[in-house]
Amino acid sequence: GSGNGQFKEPYGVAVDLNNRIIVCDTNNNRIQIFDDQGNHLRSIGSLGKADGQFRSVCGVAVDQLNRIIACDMGNNRIQIFDDQGNHLRSIGSLGKADGQFRSVCGVAVDQLNRIIACDMGRTLWSCSGPQQPHHRL
Repeated sequence: GSGNGQFKEPYGVAVDLNNRIIVCDTNNNRIQIFDDQGNHLRSIGSLGKADGQFRSVCGVAVDQLNRIIACDMGNNRIQIFDDQGNHLRSIGSLGKADGQFRSVCGVAVDQLNRIIACDMGRTLWSCSGPQQPHHRL
């Protein structure tokens, strides 16, 4: 379904520093956030290509600053949100060069807040931080 707490092909889940559950609701082109009891708190995003919008959000992680890092596969980018769901930054574009994606589909963040993403069928990608250069691993 498309209502709060309903899903169309959820892919990707993370738990933030406040024990909130963050779920990629892929075919609704949004992220849903729930408290630790499963109560819906908010949704982030809609279908589109503007900042804060998605085309097939499919992977999510949370960094040490409680920012939400999401794979926007259809828009070939990673989006970063604060813990309230406000868009902070987008990283990446369509292409084959460093920092570009064809189908970014998975993301993780290490203890130094370095973003590690996988681009379906192609490569692993690393960013030293939100303002740092990125490169293939």
